[in-house]
Amino acid sequence: MSGTSQPTESPWPRRATEPVRVGNVVIGGPAPVSVQTMTKTDTHDVAATL
Repeated sequence: MSGTSQPTESPWPRRATEPVRVGNVVIGGPAPVSVQTMTKTDTHDVAATL
């Protein structure tokens, strides 16, 4: 993940959590949402991924 996504306003506030590092990814706290996939294709290529 490049971590370049910009936060957007949400009608639901995020709960305060403590950040935890798993490998080189930070989960929780002020970190952006992380998504893990088991596909071997580029997830932007919908036809190949499905």
